[in-house]
Order: sequence, then C-alpha cells, then structure tokens
Amino acid sequence: MLDQAGPLDLTDPVTGALRATVTRPELERLARRGCRTHPDRDCGCAVLDRPPAVDRYTPTPAQYRFVRARDRTCRHPGCRRPAARTDLDHVRAHRDGGATDCTNLCCLCRRHHRLKTHTHPDGASR
Repeated sequence: MLDQAGPLDLTDPVTGALRATVTRPELERLARRGCRTHPDRDCGCAVLDRPPAVDRYTPTPAQYRFVRARDRTCRHPGCRRPAARTDLDHVRAHRDGGATDCTNLCCLCRRHHRLKTHTHPDGASR
C-alpha cells in the first residue's frame, strides 16, 4: 500500500535509474486518466515520467521531489547532507541560459550552494 504522505519513486527495470516520483493522489489520477493520445486502447504509452522543464527560475514541487529522490544527498564530493536539507541548484546558471529542468538541477547543501554561486573560478569571492 502506498503511504498517503510520501512520494513513490519509480525506477527503470533495466537500468535502475529513477524515472519518476509521484504522490498517491497523482498516481490515482493518472491511472484513471490513462493515455490522452490513445484513450480508447491500451497503447503502452508512458503516462508518468520525469517532470517537464518549466520556463521560469523556480523549480516545480514535482521537480523538487524528483531531484531529491534522484540525488539523495548533496552532490558536492564528500558531502553527505541528506537531500531533504538541500537547495536545488541550476548546474548551468539560469542567468546563463540554464534550463529549469531535472537534467540541469542538482541538490547542494546551503554551504556548497553558496560556495559554487559566490566564488569565481580563481577562488575569489564575488
């Protein structure tokens, strides 16, 4: 049985990679709705996958759930801060054209997020 409060993480059966995160109400809605392209038959189309990119700076709640489930901890080498206690960071800065998409987001604890954001490549503070 699915936990009412927590999300369910769905993985690829072959690679084990995270494919989607979903809450119980979202999963129930998707199961009732089925494929919008082929509503009259069992087509095998995926009705659940990684959250889509958005055209804004702030990630969606679904993107937060997905990236935190995928990363599990801060992505800075050696840091073990749990993902639930991290910020979502654009790998390629949003101001430089980086998308707000799960492929361009990662978990960084506040310390490492600030270190990345406010330090020049030469080590000087901004």
